[in-house]
Amino acid sequence: MATTLFKNAGLATIGVLVQGVARFGYTIIIGRTLGAESLGQISGLIALSVFVSLFWPTGAGVAASRFVAPHTDSDSSHTSTPEPIPALVRDLLISAPILAVGTLVAALLIVPDILSALAAVALSLSFSAYAFTRGAAMGQGRFLRIAVADTVTSLSSLTLLLLVLLTGLSWATLLPLALGYAAFAWVCWPRGGHPARVSNPVIRRFVFYNSLAQLATGGALQITMLTARMFDTPTNVGLFAAAFSLATPASMLALSANQVLIPHFARLNVSDTVAARHLHRRVLLLATAGFTLVFGILILLSPFLIDLFYGPSFSGATPYMQVLLCGVFAYSISLVPAASLVASGGEREYTASSAIGFAITLVISLGLGTSLGAWAAAIGYVAGSTVSAILILSTRGRPLIRRSRTAMQY
Repeated sequence: MATTLFKNAGLATIGVLVQGVARFGYTIIIGRTLGAESLGQISGLIALSVFVSLFWPTGAGVAASRFVAPHTDSDSSHTSTPEPIPALVRDLLISAPILAVGTLVAALLIVPDILSALAAVALSLSFSAYAFTRGAAMGQGRFLRIAVADTVTSLSSLTLLLLVLLTGLSWATLLPLALGYAAFAWVCWPRGGHPARVSNPVIRRFVFYNSLAQLATGGALQITMLTARMFDTPTNVGLFAAAFSLATPASMLALSANQVLIPHFARLNVSDTVAARHLHRRVLLLATAGFTLVFGILILLSPFLIDLFYGPSFSGATPYMQVLLCGVFAYSISLVPAASLVASGGEREYTASSAIGFAITLVISLGLGTSLGAWAAAIGYVAGSTVSAILILSTRGRPLIRRSRTAMQY
């Protein structure tokens, strides 16, 4: 079992790293080609698209990973329960037009250009499909397909971006990224992925709570980018966007571990809760030691990395990057106990802990934004992430075993 876990984690990490490098490459190419102001604008639209997906599709992807896993386990005694994928697809399709309208309105506030706003809508919908499909494919154990699809679609997106820039179609800058995510969703669409006629109330409740948690955790980072744009100059927003693009990929290892651990813990909580607790302790210890080393090195190397990828004109982004890395470190540490909580029926505790951290980030970012600008967003994110991580770690220490069995019987 340990060999399978590490193999799946390795494949998931490859996919997450490739996607992260591709999105990072996107910002590098745009920053060097179009300048800091355009980089801030495009980064704001990408942040908006990711943020919108957190309202339902990302939570649906986590639910797919969580509830599909026992159906793919031949030893599970719960395979007689209804297949969760059709119910999730139904709710995903219902949410799509609502999210599209919301994205269009918000995008027009960021960039008063209808074509750019429509491109942001396309990115939002395709990323939403990607987030759901990836979670479902992981629940079905299709890790190799995910890694290959991530690699091919990422390279294709970067190639198409170069063509868009060469042709001077600035409004279409987001479309290559949107096409890449859409292609992934098409290739990795889950087996049995047809919409059901009715929703599953238990799964819908899980998605609701997990979406709130996703908004609080992932949304906090996106909020920093949006609030920085609200309260600071275009040049400083470009510097902040450069730091943002270098700091956020550092959480990819934790994200890949989280995505693999949720279905793995879900299976163990059905068959062996003691093994699940022991695995949680071992993985948390290894993750803490590894992340401390990795993030410490990244903070020290921040000036070099900024200069390497963006050039001397972006040297002012170094302090932003160092502070943001502290927040990403706290977020990364929390993802291991978060996976255990979600898989064992503790999604409400996870949501509450994440919501408190998000509230702290939002209050500081908005409250101090007029006086500190982008710095308010950076400080708010670190404070919120740290408090949220502490709460998640402490909550995971409480006994959740009694819920893990009933949570699986939906």
